[in-house]
Amino acid sequence: MDVDVSIVIVSYQSRGDLGRCLSSLRECGLARQVVVIDNASPDGSRELVETCFPEVRLICLPDNLGFAKACNVGIDGSSGKYCVFLNPDAQVSRSTVQELIRIAEGNPRVGLVGPRVFDEDGRTIQPSCRSFPTIGSLFFHRFSILNLLFPGNRWRHKYLLLDKDLSEPTQVDWVSGCCMLARRDMLTDLGGFDERFFMYSEDVDLCLRARQAGWATYYAPSACITHRIGGSSDSLKPIIERHRSVWRYYKKHLAKGHHVLNVLICSAIAVRCCALSLMRVLSTTCRRWLRFD
Repeated sequence: MDVDVSIVIVSYQSRGDLGRCLSSLRECGLARQVVVIDNASPDGSRELVETCFPEVRLICLPDNLGFAKACNVGIDGSSGKYCVFLNPDAQVSRSTVQELIRIAEGNPRVGLVGPRVFDEDGRTIQPSCRSFPTIGSLFFHRFSILNLLFPGNRWRHKYLLLDKDLSEPTQVDWVSGCCMLARRDMLTDLGGFDERFFMYSEDVDLCLRARQAGWATYYAPSACITHRIGGSSDSLKPIIERHRSVWRYYKKHLAKGHHVLNVLICSAIAVRCCALSLMRVLSTTCRRWLRFD
């Protein structure tokens, strides 16, 4: 059955969040198709969807194939003119999807639209649109310690759009994949997400390829969601995958054949990955000692 919009949710070990997310969608009252792609979660997510949300189409993958590949499975398994990719730890308001569609319907060259994103408290805004990464922003990104030493640096301001008025619908470079409306025509044009990105940076890559193909990306502050940023985890996989994706994005879009610079960038990414991994291990060990585990 043809529908205007398909909600595509990729889930991995997100049973509690997934239930809240699907409940918020059920309350929207918008004719829609919801597709959940489960990346072989061992936490009962599949049973939750089958039992409590029978209206949802559930696609169970045999292994954890990563976010980008699972999104492409969701694209193939849905039929809407638009796909809204939504993280399971996000919840939408009644008008969120309608607003995203309204912006896209207003201009046939708008391929992607992202909403304003709030923390769980409903007050704190999460940066959800940015400029495309540059070599400078690799070192002066949102969480870089260098920003404490050089708080007024131009790379941080440009990357985080700190000098841009975001109170109205605005064309931006990229929007966060935690909630992103995409036009199916554009997804077909681009071949979906680049599956070489297991997780992280696939949203930036999609928006950049869309721009190169003549599609526009918009930030829509009138559409709002809440997004629960994941709590601390003992797993090193997110840290490793994030840095692998940064390097993959750099090689694909920023490397220009300067071998010395490429080695320096690769080394910096590797050092940062190792440092954060070591901090995670030490933090985990200290917590276990304090609990006398």
